[in-house]
Amino acid sequence: MPTAHLRIVDEPLELTIQMNHARYPVYDEAWPVEQAARDWTGIHLVDDTVGANMRTSENNGRTEALNLMLASGHIPDIVGSSRIKDFVNQYGPEGAFLALNDLIDEHAPHLKAFFEEKPEIKAALTAADGNMYHIPYLPDGKYGRAYWIRTDWLDALGLEVPQTVDEFEAALRAFKTQDPNGNGEADEVPFFARQWPEFIRLVTLWDGRSSGSDTYHDFYVDDGKPAHPDAGEGYREGIKNLARWYAEGLVDAVIFTRGSSSREFFLSENMGAATHDWFASTS
Repeated sequence: MPTAHLRIVDEPLELTIQMNHARYPVYDEAWPVEQAARDWTGIHLVDDTVGANMRTSENNGRTEALNLMLASGHIPDIVGSSRIKDFVNQYGPEGAFLALNDLIDEHAPHLKAFFEEKPEIKAALTAADGNMYHIPYLPDGKYGRAYWIRTDWLDALGLEVPQTVDEFEAALRAFKTQDPNGNGEADEVPFFARQWPEFIRLVTLWDGRSSGSDTYHDFYVDDGKPAHPDAGEGYREGIKNLARWYAEGLVDAVIFTRGSSSREFFLSENMGAATHDWFASTS
């Protein structure tokens, strides 16, 4: 694959990075994507994360690591973290971070065009002083999440991709009972999810709503008026069916407590069949 157009610098350049993401408390220079990007761009990102061992949870640990970084007086060239907006918009105007406005205008024509097309997103990212101090993850399509299903398992069992709720349930049942991974054990988990609200979100299969938006537990507005999604007929029908699925073993038995590692665990162990998750990280 031609990669010359991906080159950013003429001479190799090293930049330090603080990475304290919910799933990746430090930046790993051995990641294949880092090594490929290094070859293509000429830029080598060197881990310089402060306080990674202080992470106690996704929120508290992240904040501790970022605060330790500031307190150390040593801020790497690049800072990456989950839910970083409030942090950089607080300390950026105080001089801790470089404003990106001019850099985007000069060096990022596609990002500049995106913000010109969607000024409301630019406004949402902008700090009180009128500058942008971070570039977030932004899904570039209408939907950020999707249903995922093991098509290789469907092929192994002679099944088509489900098109209806009944067909989806039939596929889950087949995954549970017909040993699609071929190891001779009944260890397949038909449906799993990294966050338990994704399981409740399945009420949408029965025209129910569990939230008012893509954000969990968000306000639900129906015909211009606030409403309770769990009071709707679709929600009640959906919960009844999901309870049945759970009782029949079509859902991970500890879906409410297993946590965010479930996707990596079930897929790496060739045990998980279907889930509902982000396009970007799952693909």
